[in-house]
Amino acid sequence: MNPEVFRQAIRAGGERVRLIKAMPCTCYNPQDNYDEQRGCGRCQFGQLYEEQTLADDVRVLITAVKKRYVHPEFGFVKVGDLTCQNMPDEILLGPLDKLVLVGRQMLQRQQVQKGVDTLSWPYPCTLRAVRDRDVKYTVDTDCELDAPNKQIVWLEGGDAPGDGDTYTVEYLYNPVFWYLLGDESPPRPVPFNTTFAPQKGYLVAKHPGSG
Repeated sequence: MNPEVFRQAIRAGGERVRLIKAMPCTCYNPQDNYDEQRGCGRCQFGQLYEEQTLADDVRVLITAVKKRYVHPEFGFVKVGDLTCQNMPDEILLGPLDKLVLVGRQMLQRQQVQKGVDTLSWPYPCTLRAVRDRDVKYTVDTDCELDAPNKQIVWLEGGDAPGDGDTYTVEYLYNPVFWYLLGDESPPRPVPFNTTFAPQKGYLVAKHPGSG
């Protein structure tokens, strides 16, 4: 087994991602009632998340799940969820890490209130259209997308709804998935080689603890 062959295959057929690393919050204690974690204003399901910097050539090979799988801790992994393979010396994944698939874009339309101007999906990438009942606003003239803060920014000198008014936004966002090990493969050493074999796991679109 030559891990460099796997590396080249993953780079050839894989996708660029953003890695959001999970670390247990101090509110997390499996012996306590899990509902207590929902009152913590700093974490998600008992995990603190921080984005990691990846090299430009890092790729993850992603394929669709062909059959339903029961995870011993998190329950069903559904058909249509994703599996991923990655080289652990480039990107090492742990349970409940998040991967943002930057090469994929999903369409969303939602109503937003002027003065709040916050989008519901966490990784918006392209603002396509903005309008209310009477006016169709021009992107980059009247408003623009502040992607890191998930907000619509209204530009000075452009048209805008009144404060508190509701308007509709159409935008694209990058989907985000949660990583599970499941019955897949952790990194393992390759005989006569210092590089580990690819890591394999599941990506699910809904956090297993969200109900």
